[in-house]
Amino acid sequence: MIRPLPRPTLDTGQAVSECIAGSRNLALSTKVRAALPTFKSAESAFVAASSSQSIHSLESKEFGLTGESGTDLAHELYTLGMDRTAGKVVYEAILHAPAHGKCPLCGVGRAKTLDHHLPKTKFSLLCVTPLNLVPACRDCNSAKLAGVPATAGSQTLNPYFDQVPPGQWLFAKVCAGRPPVLEYKIEPPASWNELMAERLRHHAKTFGLLERFGEEMTAHVPDQRLRLRDLLNSGDQFEVAQYLSEEAASKLANNQNGFLGVGYQALAADQWFCGGGFSHFF
Repeated sequence: MIRPLPRPTLDTGQAVSECIAGSRNLALSTKVRAALPTFKSAESAFVAASSSQSIHSLESKEFGLTGESGTDLAHELYTLGMDRTAGKVVYEAILHAPAHGKCPLCGVGRAKTLDHHLPKTKFSLLCVTPLNLVPACRDCNSAKLAGVPATAGSQTLNPYFDQVPPGQWLFAKVCAGRPPVLEYKIEPPASWNELMAERLRHHAKTFGLLERFGEEMTAHVPDQRLRLRDLLNSGDQFEVAQYLSEEAASKLANNQNGFLGVGYQALAADQWFCGGGFSHFF
């Protein structure tokens, strides 16, 4: 699930200056340089709203450059600007920030692109703001598209600002069908703030995470069939459960809500699976 990221050291003023450098649109580049304080003010408003879980209260009309369409500004600064030499350095620095290249929005895919937390054409003053650019896998980037939250609970999580409270909130179970699958669910601890619980559920729904976790874990099980068969044949289903419990503990020690650890936890607890049901996973 979501993995926190250290905030980029580059600020909006630096990013805008780098991305407009070398622009062939002299009129727009001159206007952009003159408007650097406006870009910085927009960044400050974004940071304040992100820190208070109130991104939904921002109005896109307040985040445009007077006299310029959001589409044109985003195209010049982000689409073209990030492809120019100086801008590419900014792009690469943000893209390669996640540990092991994992997408911080799902924890499954590899970060191959940048997602605008608030869409670049609707909030064009934030189109190259580093804190609005989140490394993401292509699945997550395409799932969110240009959506804007309308309520506090419909804000997806931003790994630069949002820290999910401690405690296990991701759980799974084995469904012994044909074929069998693992199903995941979110159950935050009762001690959590209700807004964070609502946002976490919305985040998972937006990016289709529970379905992705189930697909990934179900596809992972066949790799263990030979090992589990040997354990069952040489001992009993309790040997299988013990092995799976150890696998779960090892993975959960590193990530309490990682889909692999939670998946192994569910497998270890399922008598049908440990008694030979694993043989039905292909």
